[in-house]
Amino acid sequence: EPGSHKLMLCRATIVQVGAGGSVTEISPNLAIAGSITGTVTGPNGSPLDPAAAIYVEAYDSDGEYVTDAPVKTDGTYQLGGLTTGDYRLHFSSYGSATPGYLATWWNHAQSLETATPVHVVTGAATPGIDTELVQGGSISGTVHNAQGGAVSGNGEVSVYDASGKLVRSSSISES
Repeated sequence: EPGSHKLMLCRATIVQVGAGGSVTEISPNLAIAGSITGTVTGPNGSPLDPAAAIYVEAYDSDGEYVTDAPVKTDGTYQLGGLTTGDYRLHFSSYGSATPGYLATWWNHAQSLETATPVHVVTGAATPGIDTELVQGGSISGTVHNAQGGAVSGNGEVSVYDASGKLVRSSSISES
């Protein structure tokens, strides 16, 4: 997939071209990338809300972001362009579904550090990496200024869990 390849400069072959010159017969052998595929469902295997805009992100064994892919409306996804290695998958919702789905790591791990790695081999598909998302609750209300009046201007409301970790933010605007 275009744009989803990790450059490996340490393995690159240097080709020197002088001013006004050209080099021909450069024919690299590109390996067929590996991939991870699966299906994402809502609670109890229900179809996802199309407004949820679910994405799956892959992180390598060092915890570095590698690539992401949208989850299609039928719940399927494919992360391509992967080299041999272990990847940890994070599923999250960026859409407008209310209530939204809670972000999770594959196998319902709570963090990158505890996420179950998915092993990929270059040139092969790793299928069946499925997950079921849980719907979260919602919070609604009206933001007032310190005097109890209407908010002047734009702002943001953020929700944090009991440990102080940001859960979600939402923009507010003057109404």
